[in-house]
Amino acid sequence: MDQLFNVFKSVNTLATFMRCRKHVLPTVKNLKCAHKDITDAHFAMFKYLLPDDISYVWVDSQQYSGDQRDVFDIEEDGDNWILMFDFIDGDLKPQPASKKRKVEEKEWIAVEDRVKVELDETVLNLTNPRENNKRDKQTWNFSVEDMGKLAAKRNAKFKDAVEFLRSKMKSLDYQGTEVEYLREKIEIPQIPTFVDVMNVDRKKATNQGQAMVDVTQLITDITTKESYSGQIVDNGYMIIPEEEARYGELEYEPNKEVMAAFELTKGVTKLFTHQADALNALYRGQNVVVCTPTSSGKSLIYQTPVLESLLNNDSSRALFIFPTKALAQDQKRSLTELSLALGLDYGTVETFDGDTPFEKRCEIRDRARVVFTNPDMMHVSILPKLDADRSSWRQFIQNLRYVVVDEIHYYNSLFGTHVSLILRRLRRVCKLLGNNVVQFISCSATINSPLTHMSNLFGLDEGSITLVDSPGGAHGLKHFLAWNTPYISPTDPRSGRVSVVGEAISLLAHMVKENVRTIVFCRVRVICEQIIKGVRQKFVDEGRPDLSNLVMSYRGGYSPQDRRKIEQDMFAGCLVGIVATNALELGIDIGQLDVCIVAGFPMTVSNLRQQSGRAGRRKDGSDSLTIVIGSGDPVDQFYMKNPDKMLTEPTEALTIEPLTNLLLLESHIQCAASEFPIELTHDVEFFGPLLHTVKDKLIEDKTDETTFYHTSSRFSDNPAKDVSIRGIEENHYAVVDITHNKGHIIELLEESRVPFSLYEGGIFMHQGFPYLVVDVSVEERMGKVRRVNVDWYTRQRDFTDVDPVQSEEVKQLSYGNGGGKVSFGNIRITTTVFGFFKLDKRDRILEAVEVDHPSFVINTKGFWIDIPQSTMKLIEAKKLSLAGAIHAAEHALINFFPRYVVCGPGDVRTECKAPEKEFAKRQSTRRRPSRLIFGDKVGGEGGSGLSQKAFQFVEEIVNNAVDGVNDCECDWGCHSCVAGAFCTENGLVLSKPGAQIILSKLVGRDIDWTKVKEGPEPNMPIAETITIE
Repeated sequence: MDQLFNVFKSVNTLATFMRCRKHVLPTVKNLKCAHKDITDAHFAMFKYLLPDDISYVWVDSQQYSGDQRDVFDIEEDGDNWILMFDFIDGDLKPQPASKKRKVEEKEWIAVEDRVKVELDETVLNLTNPRENNKRDKQTWNFSVEDMGKLAAKRNAKFKDAVEFLRSKMKSLDYQGTEVEYLREKIEIPQIPTFVDVMNVDRKKATNQGQAMVDVTQLITDITTKESYSGQIVDNGYMIIPEEEARYGELEYEPNKEVMAAFELTKGVTKLFTHQADALNALYRGQNVVVCTPTSSGKSLIYQTPVLESLLNNDSSRALFIFPTKALAQDQKRSLTELSLALGLDYGTVETFDGDTPFEKRCEIRDRARVVFTNPDMMHVSILPKLDADRSSWRQFIQNLRYVVVDEIHYYNSLFGTHVSLILRRLRRVCKLLGNNVVQFISCSATINSPLTHMSNLFGLDEGSITLVDSPGGAHGLKHFLAWNTPYISPTDPRSGRVSVVGEAISLLAHMVKENVRTIVFCRVRVICEQIIKGVRQKFVDEGRPDLSNLVMSYRGGYSPQDRRKIEQDMFAGCLVGIVATNALELGIDIGQLDVCIVAGFPMTVSNLRQQSGRAGRRKDGSDSLTIVIGSGDPVDQFYMKNPDKMLTEPTEALTIEPLTNLLLLESHIQCAASEFPIELTHDVEFFGPLLHTVKDKLIEDKTDETTFYHTSSRFSDNPAKDVSIRGIEENHYAVVDITHNKGHIIELLEESRVPFSLYEGGIFMHQGFPYLVVDVSVEERMGKVRRVNVDWYTRQRDFTDVDPVQSEEVKQLSYGNGGGKVSFGNIRITTTVFGFFKLDKRDRILEAVEVDHPSFVINTKGFWIDIPQSTMKLIEAKKLSLAGAIHAAEHALINFFPRYVVCGPGDVRTECKAPEKEFAKRQSTRRRPSRLIFGDKVGGEGGSGLSQKAFQFVEEIVNNAVDGVNDCECDWGCHSCVAGAFCTENGLVLSKPGAQIILSKLVGRDIDWTKVKEGPEPNMPIAETITIE
């Protein structure tokens, strides 16, 4: 072993030196010059002994090329692979230059001369030659003392690993030498070939149905690892007590066949109290809203009466409305299983959504007795087709017995208002067709004021609704960890925090290795891809590539077929880990999960609890664990400082305004008039008193007895097609994999995402694997990509301008000691991607590349407030950031919009300030005006009506914001005053004191200067550029 240690020392010394020369690659070929006797087996032994500290893999040599033209020459397989050996246990921190530097250089001169002679010339200068001189000047800003310490630390680890190996061999009674044992265990990496992860034959590989997971031991394990450095915050370990099951009785005799089917297919023999209470209310003819935790058996509540009605009445029909296609498909599978157990025809339960083939739609309308659909299809395909001579939906509606709307917390703000008006249209046509027996059932796991929300959503009197919110189901202990990301420099808070990605990778990898079924939730798609890529690479680096097939990612954009396959594999126990966006937040059944990792606080507390509820669904009542990883943004840090609020804060109030948003109300009344003519005295029940205002926009048709109103001639025969309920209807680009001439569509990408994801020469991530973007065709709406094996990735360089186009109305805020002018009108939101960075796995920029892409433009409605120059001078006098002040003031106003405008996070957008621009070292040529500006995110050129309503209450909103910011006890900004989860730049450019000045001056409020902190802000670097005019 002495010889092996000597070889390791030599490799370690040279590899440490190479780490200081970014343009020199640690290839096996280069490192072999460290010792005359070194072989490939030695590197494999080092990897076996230090699996967590060493990366020993084949990579594509051309990934390191700095010449953009070379990127397109990357071969698909074989010819360009190089074997890399790299320490991944830490990086050297650059040191400022000093007089001592020349002495230190001499200490390494022998090593450098040797390297220059013996290193592989083909990989010495693969980076951009224009950058090499700059890098060389920076190279020696590393302390030789630090390099020596790092090398010594690795040598010590190696000795410890050898001692551990010896003890292991002794316990196994191994008779050979250490080297002989290692030769039996090591694997020399083979040149990789590309595998389609969707076609991997996975077998059940998890602990599903096995013994409970010991959560307490899991927490002990992750907090005693070397990588743990106190990430769990003070008071950040919380436990929700376990609950025992409580059972209830029915007030009526249930259908025995139905109960037998539940026992056969679901194992249900008794009803929980909330299930019995809800079924009793339905039996009495009430409408029902059920608000109990996830996995509490809510689906039984609506499945039972529907199945009973199907057995008792051949003409009975039911409509299930779900917010997403995936959730509808999942629930359809469950109900189909029950219906088949009852002997009902296979076609009894069907799905009717945008993916339903046109040739099958008539058959479904005619034969299906239960239809699973979504609000979109209700709006454009079911309600508009009620004429007896056009389709049979009239008969279906006449016989409609139950309408089930699950996950009603999803229906909030603008979209919720649209859905509410659709449901009112449904109730209206039921009544006009003589159906007075239909009952409505709704469910949610996380909702504030469920009774009020259901009443508003359906337009039902609260007295006709029974609320069931006392759960009877059992659950084990729910362990909850608030896990903060460490500082980049452990002793320097100003260095910022490390990314949530690395923490999530480490935690997920541990869970998978322990065979613990885990889900990771990510806020955005790119984080999802980075985590799945990182965890697979970690398995490879640790010599466990077999585990890579046990994890998958799941997000929007993947094809429906791929999403169904992933859902099925997870449900069947073929996957141990899944990394998802909120696409899996809703109640799709993906089997029993034990751990939920939330990579960054989601948009709301409700989202957090919905995600956390995905774990702990085992019927044996076993314990579960949720880990919330806090990023460096202000919202995350608020909850890291106040972890108890994640469990105790009430969920956000849901707000919809179907009867007061005149813009949306008129649109749906036009749709309703095409379904059946409007009659004022009858239809005011569904559309409220503003119907009398909207009637002037309809075509009047008087008869002797009454007056009817028809759809305006400016709408088409089906006005629903002119009314978008989810915002702008976007075109989609097909992402086509051309590797080995496949020509296979792997994703459909919204047009607005294309500039950020598909740019020639960039890396497109799919299932964590890199694809080189070869070509993007605007005419064909298609991007061609080719699978590559590169270790760098790309990040777009972009900016978004929100600019006024034309004012339609102007008002003056209260003048007093200042005041400001507010304008409402047309605005333009322009997003431009002008290039991308190539970054290595340590987020270091390898190259900046320019691209020429057309800008993505949205024309909509909005309002803006010009800030007087006198106010900006006050901010400058306090040495505060102008950009941070404007950005924080915009956030503060948006935070108070919901008091006057029914809107959710992101429904109204502003111009968020990007740190890479505000803190750049060179002067910006793109200066922005000193202005607060807000625009409707959806609704097209006419907007959504939200900005217009906010404009009407702008003075009240500003005054509320002044009070809110002044009363907040934080120093520099938090989610209670000027931060927001909706910020597209993670709230990194915010100045609370600057916002105090702007907002107070806008409405002429006196400023208590003793409470306005002096700059510069500690939460931001000192700006060296001028970005505000």
